[in-house]
Amino acid sequence: MACSSAPSLSVLAALLLSLGIALVLPQLVVCVATMTHSEGLQNFDPSLSTPTLTYEYEVFVSFCGADTRTSFTAYLFAALDLVVFTKNYATSDWCLDELVKIMECKRVFNQSVLPIFYDVSQSVVLEQKGVFAEALLNGPVDKVNNWRTAMTEAASLAGFHL
Repeated sequence: MACSSAPSLSVLAALLLSLGIALVLPQLVVCVATMTHSEGLQNFDPSLSTPTLTYEYEVFVSFCGADTRTSFTAYLFAALDLVVFTKNYATSDWCLDELVKIMECKRVFNQSVLPIFYDVSQSVVLEQKGVFAEALLNGPVDKVNNWRTAMTEAASLAGFHL
């Protein structure tokens, strides 16, 4: 799956670095997620933190899992949850389920969450229009209310528009 032409993620990286925030940021295809506190630092498994999608990395942390996974590297992944909303974000049940977990960590652990609206309007996410509305109409009945609540909470936060 090829990435559409949109503002460069390096703009986001530069902006966050200017705020003193360093991060690992894959070039976006559908969604970006980080490990949450609910997964536990000592149980961090990189295979669980990313969906099976194609990514190109502008910044990539290279580390030996046995040496740093439960300390420094795990801290990098747990320090900040980035929710990158795109036009196709809501087409992925995985992304919406991850959003529910991220917002739960915000409520329970006061986790920092930064929404990024990448080539999509914040109001479209907040008001669940277009693809976001379709996800709620066509999604599994047992998950839809949690998805709706999580999207509303995340889109209500101050974030970045790219």
